[in-house]
Amino acid sequence: MQKEYKIFKNFIVGLIIISFFLPCLSFATTTIKQPENIQEAQSFFSKAIQKLTKELPSAIKKLFQEQIIPIWTKMWNWTKNLWENRLRPFLYNLWYSNLKAKIKGFIENTRNFFQEKFHSKIKPKEQEIQQEFIKEKKEMEEDVSRITHPLRDRINNFFGNIKSILSKALKIIK
Repeated sequence: MQKEYKIFKNFIVGLIIISFFLPCLSFATTTIKQPENIQEAQSFFSKAIQKLTKELPSAIKKLFQEQIIPIWTKMWNWTKNLWENRLRPFLYNLWYSNLKAKIKGFIENTRNFFQEKFHSKIKPKEQEIQQEFIKEKKEMEEDVSRITHPLRDRINNFFGNIKSILSKALKIIK
């Protein structure tokens, strides 16, 4: 039994391999004469390139217009009809009949849980948190003034120098 199965399996695999290569044999029926010198090879390739550049755009256009676009259109219409006729009503009914209320309830319960859990822990420390906030705010103001003060001085000096240069230029002009 095992041996017969193995032979049958190998036979099927062999048939599959042969079926892949049989269509390729039909392409090998035309023979191409090998070029004998460089000029023949050059003329062959130049003709091939001319033919390719002449016929390829129209072949691609024809392929798109006759095969690809109609298939894409059919796929789009099928998907659109499936959505509009089957999925959308099903999901709409599912959402409004059942899920929307459950999700709202879940969000509400979660919010209430966290408010109860953390509100009782935060309320006693509210004064301490406010003081820490004020302290941090003062530190940030000090840091900002410490950083911006030299910059402000440099800008004032720059404009002061420009002002003195302009006043000297006006005196020279007068």
